[in-house]
Amino acid sequence: MAISRANTALGHRDQGEVPVAQETSSKQPSETPEAPSIPLEVWDISPFMSGLREWCECNAASSPTVLGASLCRIVSSLPPGIQGPAKHQGGSGLSLNFASLLVGPPGAGKSSSYKIATEWFPKVADLEAGLGSGEGIAKSYFEMKKTLDDKGRATGKELQRSRSSVLMFDDEIGKVLKVGAR
Repeated sequence: MAISRANTALGHRDQGEVPVAQETSSKQPSETPEAPSIPLEVWDISPFMSGLREWCECNAASSPTVLGASLCRIVSSLPPGIQGPAKHQGGSGLSLNFASLLVGPPGAGKSSSYKIATEWFPKVADLEAGLGSGEGIAKSYFEMKKTLDDKGRATGKELQRSRSSVLMFDDEIGKVLKVGAR
């Protein structure tokens, strides 16, 4: 994928659109679906967003895919006490979970979008890891720790929660589907 600089030349920005990655293929133009875009007003909402768009343009990356990867990084860096509003009065707040799927053929820029998001927003969860197995997802929040008696002597080991946030990334959809099917 490559940023289509022609979009800017054709005035798409004047129409409130941001150029995004477009797949290059041997298909006829009439067969190629239109690439998604995010309205310019979204990118101008804050210095963070406009800076992210510029960062993507400088790195020849798709702004929407880097935004998706960046949002995962941002949400995973928040402490667990930060919650969304309660659905009803007196209820507890909602946990902030977020998932972003970057979908495209091999070589489309999914991994590079994630790498660019990592450079833009390096701060991340307690642990950054690959997806692993279903069991591995649960275990990524825990560690085996020594148990101590009243005098501070080791008495054994037990599984204890050691992390409140984990960011998982995998660029192989086959592996993601296998984990999800378990």
